[in-house]
Amino acid sequence: MTEHRNILGVSAHTTKNNVRGNFSKQKNEELLLHIKSIIAEHTLKDKEWIKAISSQYFLIGIAKVLDYCDQDDYKQVLEASLSSFKLRYDGGYRIDEKNILIIPEENKKLIKCMQKEDSEDDYYKGRLGADLIDRPDVLYQNYHYGLMIKICSAEDTDNLRAIQKISMDELFKREVLDEYGGWYHYRLSWITARILISLKDVKYDSYSNKDIIKKTIDKALDSLIERIFDNKYWRSGAGEWVSKWESTALCLEALMLHDYIKKNKTKIDDVVKYLVDANSLSEWLKEPIFDNETQTNNTLASIVLASNLYIIIKKYYKNQYANIIEKITIFFEQCISILLKDKSKRNNFRQHCTIPEILYYISVAIKS
Repeated sequence: MTEHRNILGVSAHTTKNNVRGNFSKQKNEELLLHIKSIIAEHTLKDKEWIKAISSQYFLIGIAKVLDYCDQDDYKQVLEASLSSFKLRYDGGYRIDEKNILIIPEENKKLIKCMQKEDSEDDYYKGRLGADLIDRPDVLYQNYHYGLMIKICSAEDTDNLRAIQKISMDELFKREVLDEYGGWYHYRLSWITARILISLKDVKYDSYSNKDIIKKTIDKALDSLIERIFDNKYWRSGAGEWVSKWESTALCLEALMLHDYIKKNKTKIDDVVKYLVDANSLSEWLKEPIFDNETQTNNTLASIVLASNLYIIIKKYYKNQYANIIEKITIFFEQCISILLKDKSKRNNFRQHCTIPEILYYISVAIKS
């Protein structure tokens, strides 16, 4: 069979692929322009965005991805992040409790969601039951120390190094680890995943306990593989507080960053196959809605999953699931279009980090 070529001597098949590639590149560039437009309207130091450490985490991430690190508002975000710690009279720093929680009584609300889940589903039995969690404060201390170690990786200064070292010391205390891998509580795989994501940027080679840190990280990663539910996804263990889609997204992100997908390809193949199945897509990759806190939170979970799946497919499954990349790109366009056209939608959030997190994860995906 003779291959048909155009007047430039390029095959029709190649031209079609190039056109598709160029079109995709153009759409991604437009998306980035729209994201930059939204950020320019608010600035990184937006008074609502900058309030919480979780927001600062993603604002600094945005600055890194979009090359805003020379801007004054980026430096102000770094300054704000230091408010999570107080200087001790005898030297060093300690965490400032009032700046830990993102919303009032968050620990209590999380535990209530877990208890409600247990009343409807007996999956978590024995030591994993919500009623047996006797240190709820450790849950968010672990989570926020996890955020802080990545924030402190942003720049190499004496103060940031000192706070990162304190945060690392807290995260690797035996009492905040789970003996079966990861961080307290084993039930909440997304906490371990977020800490692992942050640890990827930490240079701990000079730490005296570097071997313990490496061993703990490896055990935590192995535990995430062990926690895959029914070879399909990661349960969140937090009821409606964190969806299985968001939990799955964060676990995949942690495994990807630490190069654990290649090591566990067969298991991840099953997870990806489940996620791109038509029934699953109809649940999580649907029209984005920002009309209220719950809908915005659900859309956020979908964006985090879409972002990580986009990157993973490009790296490991491009020939197999190229059509999913196109679906996700359309989804991203829908999300940004809504936020761009109707500014009121940017105010329907449960947590201050919601909009920065959305902008961060879409940016990371299309820049990958």
